[in-house]
Amino acid sequence: MKKAILVVMICAIVFYPIYSTPQEYSIDEFPQWSLHLRRGETLFFGSLPLTFALSSLSYGLVKAAGVSPVSTTDLGETMFLFSTAAALSLTIAVVDYYLGK
Repeated sequence: MKKAILVVMICAIVFYPIYSTPQEYSIDEFPQWSLHLRRGETLFFGSLPLTFALSSLSYGLVKAAGVSPVSTTDLGETMFLFSTAAALSLTIAVVDYYLGK
């Protein structure tokens, strides 16, 4: 009995998209604040790898110049780099929001 229910559920999941008709989004389907939030989220997570690489490179250069490290552990340095990258990415998203208004 359990196998039959499982087979029916898998068939429904696999074949439902084939027989359904997609509907186009209307212009006013989503509120404006959710579109801004989605754009900000995309910019934040899209720029995060770049800002992390920039933060890591900058921190490595400063450390090589003889400045004492922020933390003595690798985890502390990684958390510092990630928080710096997150702050930079958030700044990029906020600046884009205010420039787009």
